[in-house]
Amino acid sequence: MTKRVLTAVWLAALLLPMLMVGCQLGIGVQVAPTPMPPTTPLPPATPLPPSANTPTPFEEKLQTTPRKTELTKVIDGYLHVRYLPPCQIVPSPAIWVASIILTDLHSGSVAYLNRDGTVRTDPSYLTEGGQARLEAALEDSSVLEQIVARPECPE
Repeated sequence: MTKRVLTAVWLAALLLPMLMVGCQLGIGVQVAPTPMPPTTPLPPATPLPPSANTPTPFEEKLQTTPRKTELTKVIDGYLHVRYLPPCQIVPSPAIWVASIILTDLHSGSVAYLNRDGTVRTDPSYLTEGGQARLEAALEDSSVLEQIVARPECPE
């Protein structure tokens, strides 16, 4: 029995350093990886169709609820009219630009008008379509009356 114990101790003393060296060198039993089942590819994403009702960022900005001190209105669905000075007069460089700022919502083209509807400075046309719509609006007397008619300040 003592001979068996001595043999076991002796083998452990010899094998233990070998195991430690093998672990440090990365030598050991390696298990083959388990094969994964094949994956089915996902179908390509279908893009959402562009909606005619989705406003551009510029239109979205203009369609948001104005501040209580601003006077704005939209005429015929494509002309945004902003009146300056606002209801509560606050010193602003925009007051010196024009009394009325007329914007074409489709193109972002802008015309600056006096209170009587005359053009104050050169308009900023971004597209030919915007130029045509703004010029047509300024030549149409019924539209010009709507533009010049300043709304009442909200209370």
